[in-house]
Amino acid sequence: ELNVSKLSGWIRSLMLDLGTELFRYKGVLAVKGCSEKYIFQGVHMLFTGGFSSKILGWNGNTPEAGIWQPSEPRECRFVLIGKNIKQKHSERLRSGFLACAAEENLRFKVGDAAEAKGACGWRPATVTKLWDEGYPYRLEVRDGDGESVEVWAPEDDDKFIRAPGQA
Repeated sequence: ELNVSKLSGWIRSLMLDLGTELFRYKGVLAVKGCSEKYIFQGVHMLFTGGFSSKILGWNGNTPEAGIWQPSEPRECRFVLIGKNIKQKHSERLRSGFLACAAEENLRFKVGDAAEAKGACGWRPATVTKLWDEGYPYRLEVRDGDGESVEVWAPEDDDKFIRAPGQA
Protein backbone atom coordinates (compact mmCIF):
# COMPACT_ATOMS: atom_id res chain seq x y z
CA GLU A 1 0.00 0.00 0.00
CA LEU A 2 1.08 3.54 -0.75
CA ASN A 3 1.40 6.96 0.90
CA VAL A 4 -0.74 9.30 -1.24
CA SER A 5 1.60 12.28 -0.76
CA LYS A 6 4.67 10.35 -1.91
CA LEU A 7 2.67 8.89 -4.82
CA SER A 8 1.57 12.34 -6.02
CA GLY A 9 5.15 13.61 -5.91
CA TRP A 10 6.43 10.59 -7.85
CA ILE A 11 3.78 10.96 -10.56
CA ARG A 12 4.57 14.69 -10.89
CA SER A 13 8.27 13.92 -11.30
CA LEU A 14 7.48 11.29 -13.95
CA MET A 15 5.46 13.82 -15.94
CA LEU A 16 8.24 16.41 -15.78
CA ASP A 17 11.15 14.09 -16.48
CA LEU A 18 9.67 11.45 -18.78
CA GLY A 19 6.48 13.01 -20.14
CA THR A 20 7.72 13.15 -23.73
CA GLU A 21 8.87 9.52 -23.58
CA LEU A 22 5.66 8.16 -22.05
CA PHE A 23 3.10 7.33 -24.71
CA ARG A 24 0.40 5.92 -22.41
CA TYR A 25 0.12 4.92 -18.77
CA LYS A 26 -2.62 3.75 -16.44
CA GLY A 27 -3.05 2.00 -13.15
CA VAL A 28 -5.11 1.09 -10.12
CA LEU A 29 -3.36 1.51 -6.79
CA ALA A 30 -4.05 0.73 -3.13
CA VAL A 31 -3.51 3.73 -0.85
CA LYS A 32 -3.12 3.03 2.87
CA GLY A 33 -6.08 4.22 4.92
CA CYS A 34 -8.43 4.48 1.91
CA SER A 35 -11.20 2.14 0.92
CA GLU A 36 -11.36 3.72 -2.55
CA LYS A 37 -9.07 2.68 -5.37
CA TYR A 38 -6.64 5.29 -6.70
CA ILE A 39 -6.96 5.37 -10.47
CA PHE A 40 -4.64 7.16 -12.87
CA GLN A 41 -4.14 7.39 -16.60
CA GLY A 42 -2.41 9.63 -19.05
CA VAL A 43 -0.86 10.28 -22.43
CA HIS A 44 2.52 12.00 -22.57
CA MET A 45 2.25 14.89 -20.10
CA LEU A 46 -1.56 14.87 -19.91
CA PHE A 47 -2.46 13.16 -16.65
CA THR A 48 -5.56 12.53 -14.62
CA GLY A 49 -5.66 10.68 -11.36
CA GLY A 50 -7.45 10.45 -8.08
CA PHE A 51 -9.70 8.32 -5.97
CA SER A 52 -12.40 6.36 -7.72
CA SER A 53 -15.32 8.57 -6.63
CA LYS A 54 -13.68 11.52 -8.41
CA ILE A 55 -12.51 9.62 -11.48
CA LEU A 56 -15.58 7.44 -11.97
CA GLY A 57 -17.95 10.24 -11.04
CA TRP A 58 -20.19 8.32 -8.65
CA ASN A 59 -21.87 10.18 -5.83
CA GLY A 60 -22.95 7.40 -3.53
CA ASN A 61 -24.71 5.30 -6.17
CA THR A 62 -23.26 1.82 -6.68
CA PRO A 63 -19.64 2.61 -5.77
CA GLU A 64 -18.68 -1.07 -5.48
CA ALA A 65 -16.44 -0.99 -8.55
CA GLY A 66 -14.31 1.76 -7.02
CA ILE A 67 -14.06 0.30 -3.51
CA TRP A 68 -11.65 -2.41 -2.40
CA GLN A 69 -13.85 -5.37 -1.50
CA PRO A 70 -12.99 -7.52 1.56
CA SER A 71 -12.32 -10.56 -0.65
CA GLU A 72 -10.19 -8.55 -3.10
CA PRO A 73 -6.41 -8.32 -2.59
CA ARG A 74 -5.30 -4.69 -2.12
CA GLU A 75 -2.57 -4.41 -4.71
CA CYS A 76 -0.98 -1.90 -7.04
CA ARG A 77 -1.00 -2.49 -10.78
CA PHE A 78 0.06 -0.10 -13.47
CA VAL A 79 1.33 -0.09 -17.03
CA LEU A 80 3.73 2.38 -18.64
CA ILE A 81 4.10 2.33 -22.42
CA GLY A 82 6.76 4.48 -23.98
CA LYS A 83 9.95 4.98 -25.92
CA ASN A 84 12.72 2.81 -24.43
CA ILE A 85 11.09 3.01 -20.99
CA LYS A 86 12.14 -0.48 -19.92
CA GLN A 87 15.65 -0.24 -21.34
CA LYS A 88 16.48 3.25 -20.08
CA HIS A 89 14.37 3.81 -16.99
CA SER A 90 13.26 0.50 -15.45
CA GLU A 91 15.41 0.72 -12.30
CA ARG A 92 14.54 4.37 -11.72
CA LEU A 93 10.83 3.64 -12.14
CA ARG A 94 11.00 0.62 -9.86
CA SER A 95 12.90 2.39 -7.07
CA GLY A 96 10.76 5.53 -7.36
CA PHE A 97 7.55 3.54 -7.10
CA LEU A 98 8.82 1.48 -4.15
CA ALA A 99 9.75 4.73 -2.36
CA CYS A 100 6.01 5.59 -2.36
CA ALA A 101 5.27 2.74 0.05
CA ALA A 102 3.37 3.70 3.17
CA GLU A 103 5.49 3.91 6.28
CA GLU A 104 5.22 0.66 8.27
CA ASN A 105 5.94 1.96 11.79
CA LEU A 106 4.78 5.47 12.58
CA ARG A 107 6.55 7.47 15.31
CA PHE A 108 3.39 8.88 16.91
CA LYS A 109 0.19 7.25 18.17
CA VAL A 110 -3.37 8.61 18.45
CA GLY A 111 -3.51 11.07 21.34
CA ASP A 112 0.21 11.92 21.24
CA ALA A 113 1.25 15.54 21.47
CA ALA A 114 3.31 16.78 18.53
CA GLU A 115 4.17 19.91 16.60
CA ALA A 116 3.01 20.45 13.02
CA LYS A 117 4.75 22.64 10.44
CA GLY A 118 2.53 25.09 8.63
CA ALA A 119 2.76 28.40 6.80
CA CYS A 120 3.16 30.25 10.13
CA GLY A 121 5.81 27.88 11.51
CA TRP A 122 5.54 25.12 14.08
CA ARG A 123 2.27 24.81 16.03
CA PRO A 124 1.18 22.53 18.90
CA ALA A 125 -0.83 19.56 17.66
CA THR A 126 -2.45 16.34 18.78
CA VAL A 127 -2.58 13.20 16.65
CA THR A 128 -6.26 12.36 16.11
CA LYS A 129 -6.06 9.54 13.55
CA LEU A 130 -3.51 7.30 11.81
CA TRP A 131 -3.68 6.62 8.07
CA ASP A 132 -6.52 8.94 7.23
CA GLU A 133 -7.29 9.23 3.50
CA GLY A 134 -3.80 8.11 2.51
CA TYR A 135 -1.87 10.35 4.89
CA PRO A 136 -0.02 8.94 7.92
CA TYR A 137 -1.42 11.46 10.42
CA ARG A 138 -4.51 13.54 10.93
CA LEU A 139 -3.76 16.29 13.43
CA GLU A 140 -5.67 18.81 15.47
CA VAL A 141 -3.48 21.91 15.30
CA ARG A 142 -3.92 24.84 17.69
CA ASP A 143 -3.18 28.40 16.65
CA GLY A 144 -2.01 31.26 18.86
CA ASP A 145 -5.61 32.18 19.78
CA GLY A 146 -6.45 28.70 21.07
CA GLU A 147 -8.55 27.86 18.01
CA SER A 148 -7.95 24.49 16.37
CA VAL A 149 -8.09 23.11 12.87
CA GLU A 150 -7.76 19.58 11.48
CA VAL A 151 -4.91 18.98 9.02
CA TRP A 152 -2.91 16.08 7.63
CA ALA A 153 0.81 15.43 7.93
CA PRO A 154 1.71 14.17 4.45
CA GLU A 155 4.65 12.05 5.61
CA ASP A 156 6.09 10.76 8.88
CA ASP A 157 9.05 13.12 8.63
CA ASP A 158 10.45 15.91 10.82
CA LYS A 159 9.80 18.30 7.93
CA PHE A 160 6.06 18.03 8.72
CA ILE A 161 5.59 16.61 12.23
CA ARG A 162 7.95 16.45 15.21
CA ALA A 163 7.98 15.84 18.94
CA PRO A 164 7.10 18.88 21.06
CA GLY A 165 10.02 21.16 21.96
CA GLN A 166 12.33 19.86 19.24
CA ALA A 167 14.23 22.63 17.52
